[in-house]
Amino acid sequence: MGAYRTNGKTAHNCRNKRLPIFISPPLSQWWELSKVFALFLVHSRGPVKELVALAKSKPGQLNYGSAGNGSVAHFSAEQFKALAGVNLVHVPYKGSGPSVTDLVAGRLHLIIENLPVTLPHVRAGRL
Repeated sequence: MGAYRTNGKTAHNCRNKRLPIFISPPLSQWWELSKVFALFLVHSRGPVKELVALAKSKPGQLNYGSAGNGSVAHFSAEQFKALAGVNLVHVPYKGSGPSVTDLVAGRLHLIIENLPVTLPHVRAGRL
């Protein structure tokens, strides 16, 4: 499990190129409502310590879920892939709940999700 701090401004600007506004850094403090910690999570049976080595040994065979194309979790996972030099398959969901459910059920190898959404599963030992 790893953690990072997230907000939606970056995703907003990247996904919505035709909107009449652009949230620039000087204005971003006015628009920011909250910051939430997010986690890199695997199933409790998953090899979190060996995740990068496993992904490198099985390129394109491991998957990760996100709350949808263009979500902050999607961008974060793509950055993780680039930095770690791994090839993971993106499985976009229509929201956080279904991706967490599939990780708990063992149908996903990894998710990046907000702490409030996943904390009950972490405390219960499922993630």
